Amino acid sequence: ASEIAELIAYAKQFHVEIIPQQQSFGHLHYILRQELYANLGEKHGGQILSPMEPESYIFIGDYLSEIVPMFETQFFHIGCDETFELGRGKSKELVERTSHADVYLGHLNKVAALPALAGKQLLFWGEIAVANPEKLDLLPQNVIAVAWDYLPRDSYEYFLKPYADKKIPTFVAPSAFYGGRVFPDYLSHLKNIRNFVRDGQRFGSLGMINTTWDDLGEDLFDMGWYGVLYGAACSWKISESSERQFRNSFDWAFYR
Repeated sequence: ASEIAELIAYAKQFHVEIIPQQQSFGHLHYILRQELYANLGEKHGGQILSPMEPESYIFIGDYLSEIVPMFETQFFHIGCDETFELGRGKSKELVERTSHADVYLGHLNKVAALPALAGKQLLFWGEIAVANPEKLDLLPQNVIAVAWDYLPRDSYEYFLKPYADKKIPTFVAPSAFYGGRVFPDYLSHLKNIRNFVRDGQRFGSLGMINTTWDDLGEDLFDMGWYGVLYGAACSWKISESSERQFRNSFDWAFYR
């Protein structure tokens, strides 16, 4: 806790606000492979919590009650992406009786209502809109959907319009570096960042989260800063940002 407090104070000097993310559905394989928590998983040895286990919400509430008070920000990111195992284990019958989206959104509502998150604006990874735009009315009131995609596309309307149509707030999340690569593909990343931020502005997004995924450990981390800085250039400019202008400015600033 003291180290986090020092980090927050240090970042504040540079007008940076630290927003934590703690997974609360998928990507919990490190926890669920521990014998003490294995029974909370959708499948034994899996990576998502089971919404069929009442103790899942006791567990989430307990660890969020420790994490949330450490941060001053009004935002908290609860993850909830890539829940591929949902409906393949304990929740199979429920998913078949209702739908994957209904069970997913039921879990999201239970997490959002936990006392530990009271008063917070909750970010969550928003791929649910891509497959189930008709279910978005079931979202809790205190969430901001983070629309994410890391491929270079001419348009990202597909990821944003379902939320905009329902007046649900969004962030956009392109990528400056993603897992599985040693060196970033700048041509792909810059197009991804530029066009996603441009379309986010068009559809009224509140902001952007420029992601770098370094958890696999094989990447040359510092090479990602080029895309991170371009994300800043795009976010601080109304309409589409020029890659050529950025390259020239970057070269002058770093190599003159």
